[in-house]
Amino acid sequence: WEVRSKTETPKGHWVSFVDAHSGELLNVHNEVRFMSGTVSAEHDVRTVNGDTAVSPMTGMRVQTDSMAMYSDDSGAWTLDTDETPEGDLIGEFLRVRNEGGADAEFAMLSGDMTLTDEDATQAELDSWIFQGQIREWALTYAPGLSMNSAQLDVFVNIGENCNAYFDGTLNFYQAGSGCNNTGRIADVSFHEWGHGFHYYSLVSGEFDGSISEGIGDS
Repeated sequence: WEVRSKTETPKGHWVSFVDAHSGELLNVHNEVRFMSGTVSAEHDVRTVNGDTAVSPMTGMRVQTDSMAMYSDDSGAWTLDTDETPEGDLIGEFLRVRNEGGADAEFAMLSGDMTLTDEDATQAELDSWIFQGQIREWALTYAPGLSMNSAQLDVFVNIGENCNAYFDGTLNFYQAGSGCNNTGRIADVSFHEWGHGFHYYSLVSGEFDGSISEGIGDS
């Protein structure tokens, strides 16, 4: 006998074959096809000195024409589709934009993938990793911070040199004039986020830029 059933969690259209005489379950399979994988990135550890590591791309959007999801803390994703999904650096809590060219897009995601500077600029990948690290810290030590639940915009490869700033968004300059790309330096990324931490933590008074320089480093 062929017996069909459906479930929502997990999503399934199940087909079972049962021996008509003994009732033994002979075979069961799911007609819903799933695509799944993990996505990580090679990134600078702290600054532009050749010291690199590979970390999960947490919260990265993975999508097809009809559905989308965000990768989990291990960079894993699953979609109930037989279409090959694509990815980009637009997440639920973070969006990284490339001011020096086209925004990163990753075609044909499947299996376990590690993104490199051949897939996106290094500043885009580094900024995604660094801001993910600082958000993880903030969720532990400042869980009530409203900044944690907002989508933070990060602009990298801006066409100037030797600076970075916070103005409600995070902004990092391209390499030049003897300076590294500031989007590739973890301490700069953390510092600029610290200005946002100061701004969103105010309960009275005005935002003081000089005081915020110290708060950004703390």
